[in-house]
Amino acid sequence: MKSDRKFSLDLRKLLLPPSIERHTSRYNNAKTSFNIGYNYQERPDYRRSVTNFSLNYSFSPTKNQRFVISPEINSIKVKLSPQFEAKLVDLNDPRLFYTYDTHIISSVRGSWLITNQKQGNGNFIFTRVNGEVAFPAFSEKLKPASFTKFDFDFSVHKVVNRYNNVVWRLNAGIGIPYGSSRALPFEKSFFAGGANSIRAWTARTLGPGSYLKSVNIEESGDIKIETNLEYRSEFLRLSSGIIWEAAAFIDVGNIWTRNADVSRPGGQFSKDALKELAVGGGVGLRFNFSFFILRFDAATKLRDPSLDAADRWVYPGQKFGLVDINYNLAIGYPF
Repeated sequence: MKSDRKFSLDLRKLLLPPSIERHTSRYNNAKTSFNIGYNYQERPDYRRSVTNFSLNYSFSPTKNQRFVISPEINSIKVKLSPQFEAKLVDLNDPRLFYTYDTHIISSVRGSWLITNQKQGNGNFIFTRVNGEVAFPAFSEKLKPASFTKFDFDFSVHKVVNRYNNVVWRLNAGIGIPYGSSRALPFEKSFFAGGANSIRAWTARTLGPGSYLKSVNIEESGDIKIETNLEYRSEFLRLSSGIIWEAAAFIDVGNIWTRNADVSRPGGQFSKDALKELAVGGGVGLRFNFSFFILRFDAATKLRDPSLDAADRWVYPGQKFGLVDINYNLAIGYPF
């Protein structure tokens, strides 16, 4: 079970001291947002609640760029089930204990968005670069997280003709904990698998590296590399305005830990990282209602890095069956 609540207040200016604010009046679409959010997750292994407060400053120095600067505080409370807690004790991995512990994050995030997208022109490039620094601004009793994190998302959208287009995407990032932090907080870690990632794997089950899972725990990492190629084709346009699209795609990527993890052998990033890339492929349907897109994807594993090095290409080593298909239902395009 999962539930989200969010309240936002937007001001059409940068709420800064007057001596600074007057130098920002030249920026386009300047905005300050106050955000308060609450997220609750209930899973068989744990219950997690996240309370978030952020102050977002966003502005566009040019029509093709936008900057967002966000000081924020996240308070995370985690309650483990007795069975899951016993499982963590058996694994005796300080990293996992830290990942599933109650903690607080005080950080500053910055994003730089660049695109040359124009009205009526389907060809465009989109880039998002994110950086975040978390620092211990509270008492050690609250277990503050300390880390730096950097990631980027780059995509090329190319129109083939009126009914067909191709999208290529590259997404990568790295996070580095420091101070008393043993790992990135769960909420700030990198994950692979799921409707907007490597779709042949269910959410947060791929990786890290060549690690072969022995327990059913969501997998997180400090490093991520992912690329996707998707061909989209419109094949039916209804009188109501609903557009049906078909898609074919290939997803490649994985996550890794920066340091050796005794409970997840093979998960550390190394010179063999490219040999540990997972590959999945599939097809999908998109129902474009103009105000939102309903997406259905079906994908299968083509290369599984958790298998022995000589057997990682799944086919023709095994017969294909319906049980090998992973289905994803989502809102919006994956990228």
